[in-house]
Order: sequence, then structure tokens, then C-alpha cells
Amino acid sequence: MTRYIQLVLFNLALVGSSIACAPKLGGPTVPSSYVFSFRASDSAIWLLPPASPLVARFPRVAELVVRVQDAQGHPVDGVPVVFALEPEWQQSASITPQQASTRNGMVRAILEPKTTGVIRVMARVENVTQAVVIAVSNPGMSGSSSADASPALAPMTQRVL
Repeated sequence: MTRYIQLVLFNLALVGSSIACAPKLGGPTVPSSYVFSFRASDSAIWLLPPASPLVARFPRVAELVVRVQDAQGHPVDGVPVVFALEPEWQQSASITPQQASTRNGMVRAILEPKTTGVIRVMARVENVTQAVVIAVSNPGMSGSSSADASPALAPMTQRVL
């Protein structure tokens, strides 16, 4: 029970810290000079069976949202966005869809994990990549957890390719 309380408190701290900071804008991209933000609906999600009574209280998936704007801050349609996982997570989580084009300046995808741990998800617009980190826990799990793997989530990063 103590382990469960620790996991809940850790994940509440993660959620609280993600609310306090707005997503950073990545870019400008080349060649279009777009800027974009990348965020996840939850910085902590839970590995639960669909029939679990806890499903209503703990998110099982994370919604990934990319917003693309032009240099004047207007939403841009038709911009391809590619989502990716680090290589070690490609068999342990899925993103649907992995690629989509913006509508009203936005693209949404769903991250669904198959195991616990800390997942780094990347979104690429033209030559710029941003990342978010999501902790996946199992409230019924004893022993080590994703909380032990990363006491603090890494901030979003930007990489120009």
C-alpha cells in the first residue's frame, strides 16, 4: 500500500509540474519558418487492463497534440507531422497515427503503452524535432516502477535536423 501511495504522489507531482509550464515553441522550421508546440495530455499514464475499475480514475493513454503556426502566429493547415518513439520503445508502445497533416493548425495522435517505464515521444515538423516524456506506471505493481527510473521528467527538447 505504501508503494501505491508513493506512486500516486509522484505522479500527482508530475502532473502539477506539467500544468505550471506552457509548451515551448519549436522552430522556426526550414524551409517554411513555422513554429510549433508539442504537448501530451498527461505526463503520467497507467498500464491497466480495460476492465479494471481504476480505468475511470487513471488515464491509460496519452493524447499527443502538435500546434503549428506561421511566423505571424496563425494556424497552418496541411503541414506533415511525424511522431516517433525512441528505438527501445518501438515494440513496447504505439502511436496512432504516426504521421498526419495539420487541420486548423493541429494534429492529434494517441500514445498507448504496453509496459511500464519512461517514454520519450518525438514530434517532427520539417527539420525540427521536439520531445515530451511520459511516465507509465502500474498501480497494482510492486517492486521497482517507472517512478524509480526517472525522479523528474525531462523538459521538452528541440533538435534541428
